[in-house]
Parts: sequence; C-alpha cells; structure tokens
Amino acid sequence: MRKKKRRKKQHQQNKGQSQPNLEVLITQPGAREQPDGAEDAQISKNNTDPANNTGANSSTSQWVIAALTAIIAVVSYYQWRTAQESINLTREAFERGSRAYIGRKDAGLYRTKKRNLEVPNLPYVVEGAREILYERSARIDLSATPYVLVEFKNFGQTPANNTSADMWMTITNALTQESILASPRRTPPHDPHSSANVSKDELFNLSMATELSSDDLENIIRGKRYLVSYAEVSYVDIFNKPHNTKVCVFYSARDNEMAICPVLNSMD
Repeated sequence: MRKKKRRKKQHQQNKGQSQPNLEVLITQPGAREQPDGAEDAQISKNNTDPANNTGANSSTSQWVIAALTAIIAVVSYYQWRTAQESINLTREAFERGSRAYIGRKDAGLYRTKKRNLEVPNLPYVVEGAREILYERSARIDLSATPYVLVEFKNFGQTPANNTSADMWMTITNALTQESILASPRRTPPHDPHSSANVSKDELFNLSMATELSSDDLENIIRGKRYLVSYAEVSYVDIFNKPHNTKVCVFYSARDNEMAICPVLNSMD
C-alpha cells in the first residue's frame, strides 16, 4: 500500500517537472517562437498607440503650417502688386489729365514783299527789307518770298516750363524721313522761340522765310520737289517730366497750302 502511494507521489512529481512553464517561455526571448499572428498583433497595437504617433503627427502639422504660410505669402504679394499697379495707374491718369500738352494749332504759308523800310532812330533807309503780309498766299511765286508760320498752343491744364524751340526749312526730293533730314537746312538768323514757361491755352509762333530760286520754284509748283518746314518744341511739365513735340509741314502745290508731312510729326 505504501509502495503504491510512493509511486503515485513520485509520478505526480515527475509530471509536474515535465510540464513546461508557459509564462517563462513567453516572457523570455528566444525561448520559443511566438504563435502565428502574434507579431502582427503587436505591431498593430504599437501603431494604434497615441504615444507612438506623436512624431508623425508633429511632422504633418509642420508641413501643413509651412504650406499655408507659403500660400498666404504668395497671395499677399499678388495683392500688394495689384494695389501698386492700381496706385500707379491712378497717378498716371492724374498726371495725364493735369499736365501740359504743347501741340500744333495751325501752320500756314504767308507772303512777304520787298520795300524800303524806315528804321526808327536811323538817319537812313534800309533797302531790301521785307514786310510780312499776314495773309495766306493763294500760291507760291517769286514775287513774294515764302514765309512759313507754325502756331503752337498749350492744350494742357498746367504751364509748360523751360520751353525751347527750333525751326528750319529745306527743299527735298521726297517726303521721307531720310530725305528730309539729309537735305541742306535753311535756318533762321535767330532763336525762333525761348521762354521760361507757356501758360495754359497760351499761343506762340515759330516762323521763318526762305528765298527760292526759279528752279526751286518751278520744281515745287510741279510737285517734283517739296518745300518743307520742320519745328520742334521741348518742355518740362509740372511733374518735372520732359516732353517733345515735332511738327513737319510742306507746301502742297495741289492745295496751294501747307500740309502735314507723312513723317516727323509726334507729340508725347
């Protein structure tokens, strides 16, 4: 009886020693491979842990903030540029509406005649002096030296300052810029116009006369050559910006009048 009890007790001890300690095997690395799916479950647990996602969320937030900052900067720049363009357009419109504009008002061919002119304070008579007849000539001829007068006006709203002008005449074979500028110039004996300023609506003239030979006259009347008068006015507006007006007129044998050249006419 005692032998049976001893055997039974020994069997139970042996059975207890042969049963593996599952807790030890699980907690000790390398003791035993984990069951299928255990590693995936652990990874899934790590991914869903808020503590593990803190770094990723922080990087995403920084990227979003940087992108929004860049967008705001671009939008602000375009808004600023649009505002600047609007201001510039407003200023330019104001300047255009209030600055001086010197332009050609009229141009005509007048007649002169030779006569003896008594000069005051001189004890003698000047022979061969010319008197200008302020009447438009019906036609150009040798009996009266051509006298060209170009009339200018300040069409703007404010004075034109530092105004200066120049004028010359020429006889050219063609009404092209190259031919006109290359032809010999006939200049007046003095500065035709120089003034400190030209007020709003003020008029001033540039004029000069030139002698014509019989050959020149014949060619001009037949339209083979052209009597050209060129005038240029420079001035500064109240905004201290320089401007230039150019006027080119020629004698039209068909109309017996000064007409506008197809070139060398501009006003800025």
